[in-house]
Amino acid sequence: MADINSKKENLVSKVYDYVLRMIMTQEIKCGEKIPEAMIVEKLSISRTPIREALRRLSNSGIIKIYPNRFAEVISFSDQDIKDLGFIRIMLDTIAAQLAVINGSNADFVRLKELTDLSIAKEKADDRLASIKLDCEFHMILSDIAGNPFLIEMQKDLYLKVELLLSITPTSIKDRLESIMHHYKIIEMLYKRESNGVIAAIYDHLAKFYKIDIEKYRTFTFNICDMASMRG
Repeated sequence: MADINSKKENLVSKVYDYVLRMIMTQEIKCGEKIPEAMIVEKLSISRTPIREALRRLSNSGIIKIYPNRFAEVISFSDQDIKDLGFIRIMLDTIAAQLAVINGSNADFVRLKELTDLSIAKEKADDRLASIKLDCEFHMILSDIAGNPFLIEMQKDLYLKVELLLSITPTSIKDRLESIMHHYKIIEMLYKRESNGVIAAIYDHLAKFYKIDIEKYRTFTFNICDMASMRG
């Protein structure tokens, strides 16, 4: 029984990864239906593992399922992008400030290594790998922060972020400039400068999401002033 369940899980994971890659490479574009029949034929499997994989993708927020009809990839309106950017800034500033309190220099070395690798992938024209590493940087920042609820919120967010980054046409110059902002974030983490890391997060994210920094800066508070709450 365990072997059967393991094989089923492996098959669902295979379908999940296959469909996810089709989405991230825009083989299936935003707003388009998931071609279940084609996947059945391509992978030589039944629809059952496909539907389970689609359910998981729906739980991740990058597809919508219309029961007994079809599933389609989500689309982003201009307002969706700004709303996503606003939430990213708020959660990332919290994560970075908690990392100032809870992170070690060894943790920050790990972030630098990820940034170095992301730049190398970008220069090698492996954009999808670079995007994944970019998102991993922010997920690890949340992990360093040490708040499990924050980590769960970020997990719900970052597959959508990865999709948005993959479909947005940008120059390699702009992408490298964005990744380079990670070094400023890391510098402020090493210095344990809470206000500095807040400013670095804003500089990193506001341009891409076309967010007026000054308009939203008042939403961000210095969590270090509340550090005693975590005692």
